[in-house]
Amino acid sequence: MNQRKVERLMPFIVALEREPFKRSHLRVRHLIERVSETTGIHADISSSTLMRLHEAFLEDPLGRAHNSPKRGPYTSELQIDLFVEIVDDLYLCKKPLSGAALYVEFRKLLKQLHPDEKAISRSTFYEWLNQLAVFKVLNAQQGFKQARAEFRTSKSRMSDVGFLERAEIDAVHISTWILVDGAPSIVDFILYMMIEVKTRMIMGYHLQSGKGETAPGYRECILNGIGQKSNPDIWPTCGVPSILVGDAAQAFLSRSLKKLTTTAGITHQTTPAAKPYHKPFIERFFGTLRKQFCLRCAGYLGTLANPSGISRAKPPKGLLTLDEFESQLFSYITSIYHKNLHSGLGCSPEEEWKRQVALIGEISEPRNLEKLKTLRCEEHQRVVKQGSVVVENIYYFCQELHDLLLKEGRHRNKNEVTVLMDEEDLATVTLVYLSRQGEVQFEAQATNPVVRGMSMKRWKSLTKYEQIHGPEPDQPSTSQTKKKKRKQRRPAVNTEELNRHKGVLKRPITKSASPDGPSVSDLIDEFMKEDK
Repeated sequence: MNQRKVERLMPFIVALEREPFKRSHLRVRHLIERVSETTGIHADISSSTLMRLHEAFLEDPLGRAHNSPKRGPYTSELQIDLFVEIVDDLYLCKKPLSGAALYVEFRKLLKQLHPDEKAISRSTFYEWLNQLAVFKVLNAQQGFKQARAEFRTSKSRMSDVGFLERAEIDAVHISTWILVDGAPSIVDFILYMMIEVKTRMIMGYHLQSGKGETAPGYRECILNGIGQKSNPDIWPTCGVPSILVGDAAQAFLSRSLKKLTTTAGITHQTTPAAKPYHKPFIERFFGTLRKQFCLRCAGYLGTLANPSGISRAKPPKGLLTLDEFESQLFSYITSIYHKNLHSGLGCSPEEEWKRQVALIGEISEPRNLEKLKTLRCEEHQRVVKQGSVVVENIYYFCQELHDLLLKEGRHRNKNEVTVLMDEEDLATVTLVYLSRQGEVQFEAQATNPVVRGMSMKRWKSLTKYEQIHGPEPDQPSTSQTKKKKRKQRRPAVNTEELNRHKGVLKRPITKSASPDGPSVSDLIDEFMKEDK
């Protein structure tokens, strides 16, 4: 952002800040004419340019094209402000100075303002200078067209990486009409996709019901991408990419996902927030997916920004079931996208994949794939009681572990085990126990039949629903069946003991208290009122 241009157009930016409809081009054009007449400033700018300047000013009021430099232990706030002023005046302009000349000017001004303060080193100054946003620097020095051209060139350089060097992963939200048990209903999906940049092949995907992105969803997509598919002739992708790029979603930044990528030998790389162009290939594929697949599915409702026009009140005809939807998605990826001509490759993604495989040799899935699948389980530390453990109010029983504890004579001790739980299927868990012979693993089954094939997210929502509304009729409850304790009757009040209470009662109680009569607190309140 050019600071001088912002200062000249500041009346327009202030007027736009007070305008209630800031995204209306007609309102903004009228605003420019009105402010020009009142102030006498002739501003030859369009409405979109003023909107862009207004947004940039709100994000960065001081006109900085970068975040503030990191302040070291011996760096004063004065030097940071002085650096920003010099960069705005002498570097973000049409004829910028070099880095060495900027550093000379920086030291000269600092010596004039504070002669006793020691300036930062040349390397620190250059490090701050390299933190500037490249696009904004080129925009200020050479113009918007040159900056855009440089960005597109960098995008093409991104695609020049080697085979299986870079892969991108992201999730897209899909809302559509689906037949559930024969009845139409609106279902929200999250589709996780993983694409290989060199060949544009889809390495793997995972379809999850619900609205929020989760770490297990990313984990299943990665495992599906690096492993060999059930039909390698139809879908030949497998192998471990060197770098996996994802956005700054909380699910992608989870510790369990980073542990999975580290164990697989993948570099976990995160793009800045609200910067989708740092992973352009997966974003471009999502646009192709919506145009070629989603819009052709009966009942697709589109997104909030780009609705498809289908009514949410009345379902259309020809709806699909969940299995049919996933089957058609699989057919689209393998039969249409992988085999059609790609404009960026000059051939189909499948042909490019086979050509790369022929150059480097056969590719196989990682050897430690089974170990990686166990890493998708969340670890919980629990105490075994009679061969049972409880996780998230779900009881799991293992007869083999119970017999082992009886054999070792530890059945009365507090034996801790590590519970490995797959949050996509709560029916079974793996119990890791350290016995006298070493570490052994057992499989425990859930005693509640409700959790079979259920995910953790679904289980928590179901238990929360039952806490508020109660269990649905003719449906098994999520709570475990326990023997209800009989409610004990309230014992009769001992009046003699009340009389001996220190200073509470001054005369004996003449009224007997039965179990069905008033409580002790009521009697005490009654006699305290009489004493007053």
